[in-house]
Amino acid sequence: MDSEGSEKERVMQIIIDGFNNDVTAKVLMDYLEDMVGTVWRCRLKTSSTPQESYPNFNIGTDIQSTNYYQRVKPHAFVHFAGPNSAKLALDAAKHCELKLDNKFLKVSLGPEDPCSMHETKEDN
Repeated sequence: MDSEGSEKERVMQIIIDGFNNDVTAKVLMDYLEDMVGTVWRCRLKTSSTPQESYPNFNIGTDIQSTNYYQRVKPHAFVHFAGPNSAKLALDAAKHCELKLDNKFLKVSLGPEDPCSMHETKEDN
């Protein structure tokens, strides 16, 4: 029997900020893989979602469009292929060992898995 794929890998999410506006998801992912471990996914955010972009099914014919996007401090949601990498990233950031383009990265842990996050929301 093939044991490959029989053990499900846990994915851990961290949130990273402190990097420059010109850093791309690929650059950040490559850096983190070199420093702490395999990255499953990396999403970079630099703006917030405009309120008017959410669907409103009760609108009339008076629709106004805006080009205003609120800029936010760049941050990334990084999913690692295992929980040890997320902990390594957190520990490295605490000891000022994660530095990209002369800027120290700040790391915070995200939810361990989407199910526990969903349960927490329902309990409140």
